[in-house]
Amino acid sequence: MPSSLVTLWRDNTAFFSEKSCAQVLGLAGDGRLRDATDASAEFRELLELLPSERLRSYAEECLTQKFDDAPFALQDTVNEVGTRLGFTVEPGRYRGVRNQVGFDGIWRSSDGHALLIEVKTTDAYRINFDTVANYRRELVAVQRIHEPTSSILIAVGREDTGDLEAQIRGSRHAWDIRVINIDSLLRLMVIKEQMSDWTTSSSINMLLRPVEYTRVDGIIDLLFATTADIRAAYDEAPNQDAGDSDAPSTGEAPAPFDHDRARALALRKLEAHLGTTLKKKGRVFWSSADGRHNVICLSSRPYGEETDVPRFWYGVKPGHKPFLQDAEQSYVLFACGAELSPVAIPAADFLPMLTKLKTTPPHPTDDNPLVHWHVTIHRRGSRAELSTPLAGSRTDLTRLVLQ
Repeated sequence: MPSSLVTLWRDNTAFFSEKSCAQVLGLAGDGRLRDATDASAEFRELLELLPSERLRSYAEECLTQKFDDAPFALQDTVNEVGTRLGFTVEPGRYRGVRNQVGFDGIWRSSDGHALLIEVKTTDAYRINFDTVANYRRELVAVQRIHEPTSSILIAVGREDTGDLEAQIRGSRHAWDIRVINIDSLLRLMVIKEQMSDWTTSSSINMLLRPVEYTRVDGIIDLLFATTADIRAAYDEAPNQDAGDSDAPSTGEAPAPFDHDRARALALRKLEAHLGTTLKKKGRVFWSSADGRHNVICLSSRPYGEETDVPRFWYGVKPGHKPFLQDAEQSYVLFACGAELSPVAIPAADFLPMLTKLKTTPPHPTDDNPLVHWHVTIHRRGSRAELSTPLAGSRTDLTRLVLQ
């Protein structure tokens, strides 16, 4: 059941536009962040729904303004950033208690590596790395993490972290600990929200682990892949180079189309259908809060509007597949303009269809790898059909239209 803060957000989002983080906290439960309380649960649920710019605003407020529970609100905000970076996040405790490990968060990646998170508002005071390392050892001892596949990440709310970096280099924990400025962590979140290749997106998270940088080829490759992916993300429809007879004709540039609005409308219908809230993980990636559902949401303007059977054209990329395969139940959600109801195809049904679709390039090779599959959906009223040109047929999708 949604919390009162979540209900208020859904009913009146504008109400929050003039509210500071401190004021929002005052509306959560009894107004104080304590472990295992309604206030904590409500605030964390709200953070899941907030746009990234609001998370940045909350983090900045926690770092620059003095108010009750600011360090705890910052801890929750940083953990929400971790979720949006693609980690499975286990929040830690606000306050340490006897016989419980006092970490701020554990971020687990899909390959099993765990980051033990420590959030600090400043590095003005020396940090006892032995204490943080002991947290890690205690978690290893109870098998919540594994020593070879875990490390420590300290998120600091200051740009100048030189003293802390020197302290790390001079300690015996130099190969287990890394430090990042919270602003850099927020910028990394924004970059990942623009990406449409889950493989590249996941690789970025490797930069948060202790890595030996004698050879930097991997970093250059990652920068190149990230730049190419973000540039391609703004081309919502693939180029007409697959010889697909259903592809829209090129020619005079069409009027601008609001893909973000079309996606938002489609996602709202899928949320109602699934009875869950979907969180943005990338430009086209969304996940349910419990991690059970992953969704790729693609949008297309209508083509052939002069006919009674408009078509919608999409490009599904190889980098979409790992994300679809990384959840209990996944969907490919096709927003058909902003007027028609979207089509939600379960990944288990959609992925086998890829062999029936044309590609760019038409004949992928190792030297000329696959860029995307061409997806064309035809709509006639409430009906929807997927063109499968390599099978010489169309697949009826009407039952998958979200009314």
